Amino acid sequence: MSGALTATQQLEEALDEPLTGGGLGTPVGVQTHEMELEAMYIARVYRGVSIEPDIQYIIRPGGTGNIPNALVIGAQVGINF
Repeated sequence: MSGALTATQQLEEALDEPLTGGGLGTPVGVQTHEMELEAMYIARVYRGVSIEPDIQYIIRPGGTGNIPNALVIGAQVGINF
């Protein structure tokens, strides 16, 4: 998060005003920083067919520390004709 956003939200919190959103709606606290660790791999299983698993670990989702860290697992399948 930018320093300007953090400073604005700190001022709004001190004045008991609604916090300015940092992107996805109204934040649940003053936003400072967020970190994401990601691992992915593309496996070609057959000519024209691939599977791409993806694992993400998000530390301080939303940048506030009020939401628990999250493990996100997904996959994408690609088929080329």
